This record gives sequence, C-alpha cells and structure tokens, in this order.
Amino acid sequence: MFDDLSLARIVEATDEGLFVTDPSHSLVYLNDAFASVVGEEPHELRGRDLSVLSGRGTVSTATVRELRSAIDRITGGADRALSIERPVFHDDGENLDAAFDLSSLKDEENDRTHVVVFVRDIGDRRAAEERLDAQSRRIERLHEGATAMIACREESEVYDLAVSVAEDVLAFELCSILVAEGEWLVPRAWSTGTELSGIRTMRIDEGLAGRTYTSGESRLVPVVERDPDANPASEGYRSGVSVPVGGIGVFQAVATETHAFDERDVKLVELLMSTVAEAVARIRAESRLAAEHDRLAALFENVPEPVVSYDVDADDAVVRAVNPAFERVFGFDPTATPIEELNARFVPDGEEATAAALDERIVGGERFTTEVTRLAGDGAREFLVHVVPTVDEGESAGGFVIYTDITEGKSHERRLDELHGVTRELMAAETDAEVAGTALRAAREVLELELAAVYLYDAESDVLKPTAATADATDAFAPLPEFEPGSGVAWRTFETGEPFVTPDIREHDGLYNPETEIRTELIFPFGEYGIGIAGSTEVGAFSESTVSLARVLSANVEAALERADREATLRERERDLARQNERLSEFAGVVSHDLRNPLTVARGYLAMLDGDEELVERIDDAHRRMDALTDDLLSLAREGKVVGETERVDLAEVAQEAWSVVETADATLRVEGPEAVEADPDRLVELFANLYRNAVEHGGEDATVTVSGLEEGFAVADDGPGIPPDERSAALDAGYTTGEDGTGLGLAIVNRIAEAHGWTVSLDESECGGTRVVFTVE
Repeated sequence: MFDDLSLARIVEATDEGLFVTDPSHSLVYLNDAFASVVGEEPHELRGRDLSVLSGRGTVSTATVRELRSAIDRITGGADRALSIERPVFHDDGENLDAAFDLSSLKDEENDRTHVVVFVRDIGDRRAAEERLDAQSRRIERLHEGATAMIACREESEVYDLAVSVAEDVLAFELCSILVAEGEWLVPRAWSTGTELSGIRTMRIDEGLAGRTYTSGESRLVPVVERDPDANPASEGYRSGVSVPVGGIGVFQAVATETHAFDERDVKLVELLMSTVAEAVARIRAESRLAAEHDRLAALFENVPEPVVSYDVDADDAVVRAVNPAFERVFGFDPTATPIEELNARFVPDGEEATAAALDERIVGGERFTTEVTRLAGDGAREFLVHVVPTVDEGESAGGFVIYTDITEGKSHERRLDELHGVTRELMAAETDAEVAGTALRAAREVLELELAAVYLYDAESDVLKPTAATADATDAFAPLPEFEPGSGVAWRTFETGEPFVTPDIREHDGLYNPETEIRTELIFPFGEYGIGIAGSTEVGAFSESTVSLARVLSANVEAALERADREATLRERERDLARQNERLSEFAGVVSHDLRNPLTVARGYLAMLDGDEELVERIDDAHRRMDALTDDLLSLAREGKVVGETERVDLAEVAQEAWSVVETADATLRVEGPEAVEADPDRLVELFANLYRNAVEHGGEDATVTVSGLEEGFAVADDGPGIPPDERSAALDAGYTTGEDGTGLGLAIVNRIAEAHGWTVSLDESECGGTRVVFTVE
C-alpha cells in the first residue's frame, strides 16, 4: 500500500479529478477535485466500492461496469492503460463530457497493483470536434452546390444557386450578388429575405462593394458604423462581409446585429465564389464559342465566294461541306468526297499535276494562297485560292479552301495593259483625226464596244461633229447626228465635263432621241475637245470593268487631243518663226551688202579729204555710228536663232572672257562668285559683251560693272544712271535707248539670247542707283 505522501505527489502533478482503486474495485483515494464532483468529502468515500459513484449519480451504472472491466484488465496484466469516454454528472446538475484514463500503480509494500483513474473534462474538445464536423459538412454541401453549378447553362442560374447555397449552407439571411456591367455593379441575385429595394445598382468604384471589386480583396465588416467604405442600402444593417467574384462582380452578406460574421465565413464565401467565377467564366466562354460558331456557320453559308470545308484523315483530305456559293458556281455538291476526286470534277485537262501538288500542301497543313484555273458552270475561270488550315494539338485537323473569282480582274488587267499600248499610239498621233481613229479602235478592240463614236467640237460652227465611228454605229445611225448646244445628254456631258453612265437610258429625261433603241449608254468627256459615246441595245450591258477602262481611255484621249493641239500650235509657231527668220536673214543680207559697201566707200573718200577737221570728225562719228548699227542689226538677226550645243560652264570665267573682248576704257569689272550654268559658251560671251558695252556707253569710261551669283541664276549691275521704273518693261525691246548715240539693240540682243536658253530676264535698280539685269535660270 502506498502512503499519503505518494498520493499527494500524484495529485500535485495534475489539475484533473483523480481517484485510485484496488483490485477489488474499492476506492483507495479521491482528490478534492473529483470529490467535489461526487458531492462528498474524500475521507467519506475512501474504502467504499466503486458502485458508490453510480449511487451518488456521478456516473451511470453502465459506466461503473465499464470501469470495473477496465480495472480487472489492468490489474490482471492484460493492459497497462485504458481510456473510457463517458459523461459525468456534477452534483449541481451540470453534465460534463469526461474521459476516464486508467493506468496501473504498483503497491510495492503489499505487492499489489492499484489503478489510478484520471477524470478529464473533454467538453471543449468535443465542441471543437463538433464544430469541425459542422465545418466539414458545410464544405461538403458547398461542393455539392459547386457540382450543381457545373450543370448550369445560364449565368442567372449560377447566381441564384450561389445565393441559395449561401442561405442554406452558410445560414446567411440577407445576401446578394452584384455583377459588373460597364461602369456599374448591378444586382443579379438576392436572398429570399432581402427586399429588392434593399439593394441597388452602384458605380463600380462606389462604397464597400466598389472597393471590393476594384481591389479584388475580401472585406469583413464587424461593425458597419466603424467602416469608412460601408454605405449600406438600409440603416438596419450592422455588420457584413464583401467578397469579389473573380473579375465578374461582388458577393455581399449583411446582418442586423454586429459581429455576425467571422473569418471562417469569409473563407467559405471565398470558396463558394471561386466556384461561381469558374462557372460563369465557363458559361461565358461557351457562349462566346457558340456565338463564334454561329457566326462562322452564318459566314460559311452566306459568304459570296465558294468555300470548301475539309477534314484531314491520315494522308488524305475529305470534303466535309461546301457552301451554297460553291454549288452555285461549280454546279455540284462534293460533300464526303476525297480531294483528288473533287479535282477530277473541276480541274482542267493538263492541270492535274499542279492540283495534286496543291493537295499535298493541304494535307500537310500548309497555309498558302495561289492562282488556279477551275471548270465552273460557265466554263474555265481563274480563281485566287486561299487555304486556311485548322490545327488540333499541333497537327492539321482540316480547314477551309476559299475560291475568289479573279477572271474579271485578270481580264481587266489584260485590257488595261492593252490600253497602255494604245496610249503610246495616242501620244504619237499628230492630228485630232488620228487621235479619234486610234481611240475608236481601242474602244472596239480592247473594250469590245461595237456601237461607239468619237465627237470633236468644232468651234466655228459651235457643234459636236462625229469624227470617227464603228461600222455598227454607222450602219445603225447613218447619218450620224451632230449635237448642237442643249441637245440632250451628249451636249450636257460636254458642257459639264461630267461622265454620263446609265444601265437604262429610258429612265432619263431630255434625250436627244427618245425613240432610240439604245438602252445602255456611256458618254465620257474629252475636256474642251469633245466626247466619246458608246451604247448597247441591252439593259446593263457594260460591266464595272468596262466602265472603269472607258474612264481611263477617255482621260488618255483628252491628254492626246491636248497634246496634238499643242503640237499643232507649236508647229504653226515654228513655221511663223521660220518665215520671220527667213525675212530677218534677208534683211541682214541687205544690211551687209547694200549698207556696208557704201559706208566703206564713204569712209575711204573721207580719208582723202583735207579740210575742216571738225567737220571731218563729225562725218567720221556718223560713219562709226552707222557701222555700229549695222553690227547690232546683224547680231540681232543672228541671235533670233536657237542656241547651239550647251554645256556646264563657269559663269566667272565666261564673264572675264567677255570683258577681255570689249573696249571698256577705264571701266572696272567685279565678279562675286556666280556659279556654273548650263549654256552655249559663245552665246553667253555675247550676252555679257552686250551688257558691258551698254554699261560703258551709259555709265562712262570709268563705270563699274558687277557680276554676282544668285540662288536661282545670276545678275549684272552697273553704276550708271539707271532706267526709270516705268520704262524697264520696254527697255528689253529693240529700239529702246536713252542715249543720243545708242542703237537701242543691246538689251534686246541680251533678252533674245536669254530666251533662247529658256531664261527669264528682269530689270531693277542696282545698289549704286544704276541698272541691274537679273537672269532667272529655270
């Protein structure tokens, strides 16, 4: 038997209730903690049988039986320790969930085994286990709700189900889901206990819901009044929780008391809302895919170009479907047909190898575009083929072949090339009649216009006259009419310069001949030169390509007529100039022969005179003036001709050369960096020489002449008396002079040389008040 000291030590080691029994089930010891549960003092219970506990109502009879059995197993050596969980009834009526932990205790003195029983309150553990069980059951029910969401096909079903789960599983009485739509959060589902007026639409950045949505973070609000972001729809809401639903919206729950929610609620709501977000994202994705599928299907059915949808199976491609346009163009439906068999239906002879090579590229999953020829319902046509494969897990799974008919485009391109050739012929034509004939041939051969005519304007009679017409037009309308001012759409087109294009002329008023058999008509203006007319007895006979090419042809005809007119004018001017040069040359010959010879004789006899020296000097001066006049007239006649071979010359060198061949007395030449210019060097020397002589003649023997370069040419200035502004325009004409001894031809010669080079001459005042001659080189 162990002593009280040993028991005291055991009791000191624990705060739990404790009692000790011997092998016969008698109570050897009870600590105060357990005695207080029984409701008696410890010494009153020692030595009594274990059944006293059931007699006192501390434990049940069944519990006493289990304790006896456990004690027997331990004292008998079958077990060293056991534990029994049974309720304990306190003497004040409180029931406790307790664990009876039994273990052996050796009584060395009496060589017996006793049993120590610790009695622990496991009520907190039981409560925790119950809470955990409840949490597990809630999570299981949340998973059941998530499983149900998988079957939803509409967003509204998901939102309604989520609110229902929040009500049933989380026991939320007042909750709602708001969905972001543009700049607003809109209520889409709410609990049965929530009046719709209690929730409202709000901006996505407004209040607690807005903050939750924009930040993507959950918010627990124990006390609404203390949260600066809270803006409840009802003053009765005291606490709440706000959880984002992915990027879709916000879930909110509220309560009329404070601290109604905790972090566990937040976690469970987050779990539920993650499922909602996934379900909605899936529904939206499926909706987009369905809409895309519907759009593709509608596009496939309604696209105006033939389309083949194909599948790739092993090493072959099989037609899955064709659109109505394919059937309309090619005249058959090859669905379920292998590609090579499809080719046998509409690949022209000789193109089989090329088609087979394209099939290999299609099966290989290649994306490409190429031109092909295929047999359509109305014969061979040219197509631009677009192959667009689809890929599944990195391998070609099929795709689409799109056929774009480019027959008209190729024809347009060919005819446009032919028109370019016609344009060269038009520009080589020298007369209006040649232009009209070439234009008409192009209209007939290139544009295939059988009824066509070219009308040119006759200014003398003020009418549009037929200048050229196709044989069919001549036969149908002989004689071809002339159009006077105000006569129908033909004259209106000429007058306004606006083309007239109509598929049915009978829909228009003001026709020249209302009884005409013509139905389709094209009238294109040639500017001020005339018009071109084409027609057909069929409605809508001309394609857009024909009309477009007719516009190109009419523009080229107008340019050719303008060129022919300009060339005719130039030829006439050249003829006039040739006649003028011929007369001028004749005049120069007269001057040279009939004027120089008498002058030579007169000067010879003057040298023989011996008399009044003053009189002789005056006669000699008159002879020199006449000789100078003769030189200038000859020079003027010669300068009327075109310049000779031009080259890049240095203006400074030419200016110096010209100064060396002119009698300049004590005059001074200054050259200020003029640049090079394209010119006839000899004619340019003559230009400078005439300017120098003019400067010395009018400025005196000590005149200063300055040659300077300009950005677009050069200038020659002197320090003489200058030319009055109102006389400068006339100074370049032959015969103008301000001196008694001047011939009036110097500046005229300069002007002729400049014009022959294509330069422009102008006069202004030099810095010294003299004359400044400016040459603009173009």
